[in-house]
Amino acid sequence: ILNQKLGIFLFCRPDRLEVLHGASQVLPILAHIFEGMTVSIPSPTFGEYSSRFPNARQYSDHHHSGINIHELQNVTRECDVVVIVNPNSPTGSTLPTTLIVDLAENNPQTTFIVDESFLAFTDENSIVEVLEDKRLDNILVIASLSKTLGIPGLRLGYIYSSNARLLGDVRTQIPVWNLSSITEYFLELVIKFRADLSDSILMTKQDRGEFANALGKIVAIDHVHAGGGNFIMACLSDNFPMTAAEIRGELLNLEKIEVKDVTTKFSDGKSRLRIAVRSHGDNIRLVQALTSLVERRSQRDIGA
Repeated sequence: ILNQKLGIFLFCRPDRLEVLHGASQVLPILAHIFEGMTVSIPSPTFGEYSSRFPNARQYSDHHHSGINIHELQNVTRECDVVVIVNPNSPTGSTLPTTLIVDLAENNPQTTFIVDESFLAFTDENSIVEVLEDKRLDNILVIASLSKTLGIPGLRLGYIYSSNARLLGDVRTQIPVWNLSSITEYFLELVIKFRADLSDSILMTKQDRGEFANALGKIVAIDHVHAGGGNFIMACLSDNFPMTAAEIRGELLNLEKIEVKDVTTKFSDGKSRLRIAVRSHGDNIRLVQALTSLVERRSQRDIGA
């Protein structure tokens, strides 16, 4: 029943779906299924992939140029399993859906785990739409609807694949009734309010562009990478005397605003923040708070 409801929402075949109690529920299951195989993941990426596949070979996602396609093609030929997070976190780097389909078609020996948790905030179509018409058994799609719908506490996600055997292996390790009654009710609601959801996502995409432009004007920020998610990555200037960790702490203590320090996700040591795109008013509040913080620090340095 849950898969049928989700199939209505996603416009796809329910027999190729499995509803999840949050997308991360399936990762330990996949780690078990692919145990002993060579796996590749992007670097940096969502920490759960690094945790579940600690020996994975990495291909780079640079904050300026995005995913290194040459490295991705190499690991595709050389690894049994390739994880593609599209768009990736924390960078927001996004690959064309057509490129992923081409990789899968040209490398049938490789299994592709495609995480589309933030894809709704890009201009790319879901690979599920392609797979409904073009069967590719070496693709497994993962998505967290909690991110798209803004309901992290309810825990709602899914996997999709035309590979009945792989889907069956996953299903054997998932409880028969995998959602709370509240989450199931919410799933019914989003079917009815699909148009409102589309409008909300479009507004988030527009706000992201305006937010990125405003952040880029702050002197402490060297550059911003808006990417394709409902978040922005900001790289701090080397000349600014505060680290990302210090800025995060001050924003939280003084303004009750939380941002994420993602400095350790990168090897170059540059301070970086991952900032959520929220409502227009919240975005303005963050820009004003960060601008005030920078001005206070500059005045303090002048006084010293």
